Amino acid sequence: MSDFSRIPCVALDIDVKWCGETYGVAPCTASGPVGSECYHGWASCQDKANFNPTVKTVKAVTTGAPLPAHVQRLPHIKKDGVKFTPTEIDPRAGLATRAQVVFTLFDEPLPDHDWDPYWATRATPAQGTFWSRLLARFPAYSGAAATVGRAYFTDGWDDAEFINESYIVESIKGPSSSGEVTITVRDLIKLADRALLPAPTSGKLAVELLPGDMSMTLGTGEGAQYDAAGYVRVGDQIIRYTSNAGDVLSWPDSTYRSQFGTTAYEQAVGDGVQQCLVFIDQRFAAVVRTLCNESGIADANIDITGMQAEDDEWLGTRYKITACLSEPEQVSVYLAELAQQTGGVTWLDPVTQKVKYKYIGPQSPAALTGATITRVANLIDGQTKIEPIDSLRLTRAGIFYNLATATSNRKEGKNYLRPMIYIDADAEGVNEYNDVRSDVLYSRWFTSANDAAMRGFIKRRVGTYRDVPRNIVGKVTAKDAAIREGELYDVTTAQLTGLDGAPRTVRCLVVKRVDNGNGLDLTLRTTNFSRRYAFIAPNGTSDYPANGGYACICLDTGKFADGSDGYRII
Repeated sequence: MSDFSRIPCVALDIDVKWCGETYGVAPCTASGPVGSECYHGWASCQDKANFNPTVKTVKAVTTGAPLPAHVQRLPHIKKDGVKFTPTEIDPRAGLATRAQVVFTLFDEPLPDHDWDPYWATRATPAQGTFWSRLLARFPAYSGAAATVGRAYFTDGWDDAEFINESYIVESIKGPSSSGEVTITVRDLIKLADRALLPAPTSGKLAVELLPGDMSMTLGTGEGAQYDAAGYVRVGDQIIRYTSNAGDVLSWPDSTYRSQFGTTAYEQAVGDGVQQCLVFIDQRFAAVVRTLCNESGIADANIDITGMQAEDDEWLGTRYKITACLSEPEQVSVYLAELAQQTGGVTWLDPVTQKVKYKYIGPQSPAALTGATITRVANLIDGQTKIEPIDSLRLTRAGIFYNLATATSNRKEGKNYLRPMIYIDADAEGVNEYNDVRSDVLYSRWFTSANDAAMRGFIKRRVGTYRDVPRNIVGKVTAKDAAIREGELYDVTTAQLTGLDGAPRTVRCLVVKRVDNGNGLDLTLRTTNFSRRYAFIAPNGTSDYPANGGYACICLDTGKFADGSDGYRII
């Protein structure tokens, strides 16, 4: 059967919190008359102390799907009622946009025997429609786990054909007057948009805090909000405490009153006490993992191994983090800053369902063997275009880091002790662009211990964007379905040429990938990493030029004896 005979199907599963107990059977102590039983959701529970949350899944699929009798799915999703907005990696911003799927479904009256264990004893049969009843019984759907599956059937239904992606429910609207329900789901990084760290705490001083005091007293019962030991912000001072004795936080000496550059001073009764989240000399991968975990993203949904490998290869101890987060902010803001200020990008891979990080830099000669995309082998003729992004070009960049105090305004350069600026004078000169394009970052994550890392980072940032980056937008067939977001490929197309007009190979990052049913719509961002960069050769490597592209020392002209360019040091 041809591709044109394939039946596209989209499935949506939503998990709801379903009580695993039976009404009136221990441990459930509910005792209403027959016909007044609960509907196994929290909203209708008559014995909340013994509510036992398990999962029951709503299963829907597109109308017209070839459903066999044994597959229990609601054919409620309209054929044209699925709108995918895929993940799009933005190397300049650090954190990718969140993937989103919007479903339009129709509602209808249905028997209630699948969702009401006690339907047979009700005084009257269920009224209304399926989705209106479901939303009434399980109104706390926001953040519920959802699975979106896509398949193209040629020989009937086959569960194995589905490619599944994990999401969380953002909203459910309706049913409308016309009987439509709109469900929006987003990828798991949406949890990082919702979560605030440090978690807001509401404790207040019950006793005046004087500069020489070794303890603070909170209101009755408020101490339970705070860690057993840690850091708190009171006014503009950060205090480290070592003991939480109920509603009294205490510390051993006066130095604990002046943490992260702050100074001890008097605080009045009623002043707020905010728990802080502190990282001291921690590796990048460990900090990102903690932030994800604290926002509700479990280790199972983090590419821990891959993230650690990127950290080991590109960041290492030079990027160790010491920082105090003293007021609640979205975790996604932190993730974006960390990725951006280390020269990488963070995103959620929709298939593996793991949060990933990739350092955007050159790859070793061995890393990209076979990773090529060409017009002849991959790109569909007539479907490729080049989009210059002049707005991203830079001639100079700066980063302010090492906050004077953890409570300073982090968006003002004057509050940082370390400025780092790099200017590409050639790019600004009259023989090249003859203008100034600037970019300034502010980092709460790095201190003077990171001087070397910041110096290299800011130079690489200008180097990456000194020339206009381009998006290569094209299509490939289903045989190239293994191409993933966040991967580097060497792309050759006649629309990008060298000085002699011959097609030029450019190293590109896959920033967007859309499954169109017959192949992929790809967006690839050009980099300057197709130039020669120096990588130390492993033992046993052959001499130049047969050494596989590893670094060798060139002549003082900047060329090798064969006239090729020397390597760049990264």
